[in-house]
Amino acid sequence: MSTTGGDPERYLEVSDVQEELPFNANDFPLQSSDQYDNALERALDAASGMVEDWTDTVFATTTRTSTLSRPVGVAERELPMPHRPVQSVTSVTVGGLVLDSEDYRAGETYLYLLPSAPISEWPTDNLAIDVTYTHGRDGVPSEVKRAIIRLVRNALDQIETDGMESDRTASESYTYRPPEDIKAECVAMVSGYSAPSYYGGAQVI
Repeated sequence: MSTTGGDPERYLEVSDVQEELPFNANDFPLQSSDQYDNALERALDAASGMVEDWTDTVFATTTRTSTLSRPVGVAERELPMPHRPVQSVTSVTVGGLVLDSEDYRAGETYLYLLPSAPISEWPTDNLAIDVTYTHGRDGVPSEVKRAIIRLVRNALDQIETDGMESDRTASESYTYRPPEDIKAECVAMVSGYSAPSYYGGAQVI
């Protein structure tokens, strides 16, 4: 699901993240200002990607075309969608046959083929179904923003603390928190925004 490598500012602007950090380029003497800015941008992109991976969704509505087939074992008239929640469907083509919008209903996680459709079931082979649809969450919840900022801060902290396990020196105390602990807390922060699952029983709307 991750779109890492795309737009680093897809959820938060770099300037907004910097305002939430307790340090800036001047606190990283081993890097130039440009190097710090690049590191901040990379960290923001990676943090946004991690949140997408953990929740299996994106936090901005996105339109795409997916080529699909119905998994074996799924009800004949149900087509699970790979990117969720589904917001709307623009077009559906099955083996070159364009379905009318009245031939199916879209839910958050799957398409339901109505009895009036010109086909009796979604095909299970040859990736014969092309669906153009919009998916994702409409907006970035505050918890997701806070998780991204925490991940960015931790990533930049590691530039100076890489390899540390405790205090830096006897005279310069530094509290070190393993990155795994930060990530676990961030996973918990965003868990309530995970994409609904077809196999979890989401209903057609």
